[in-house]
Amino acid sequence: MAITAQAMPWVGGGPTDTLQHFAQGTNEGNFAGTLVGKATFTGDGATTTAVVNYLDGTKQLSFNPSGVIAFVIGGTDTNAASVKKCVDAGDTGGSKTATITYSAAPSNAGTSTVLFFVLQ
Repeated sequence: MAITAQAMPWVGGGPTDTLQHFAQGTNEGNFAGTLVGKATFTGDGATTTAVVNYLDGTKQLSFNPSGVIAFVIGGTDTNAASVKKCVDAGDTGGSKTATITYSAAPSNAGTSTVLFFVLQ
């Protein structure tokens, strides 16, 4: 089995279409160029990786992230899995996805809510 890829709803607004740019909002202040989102994954008890779609898995961000920071903020997972690393896919022309690697496989049917900071 595998953990199903999830789309990432953006906290406070974010891009919704291919190569979309923002004139203000997420491009101002201390978080300039940083998008914040979260996604909830359901574990299968064996898989230690999961894919997050920045938009819908086919549409691209207007940039390739310089880094993606991710950590577990909730869920029902009983294995207490944490995010070991998160790697952007590096798609040409703008990124579509990132892959997270858990420290342990999330429990079967256990959920893991992950918060993401996507850095420009």
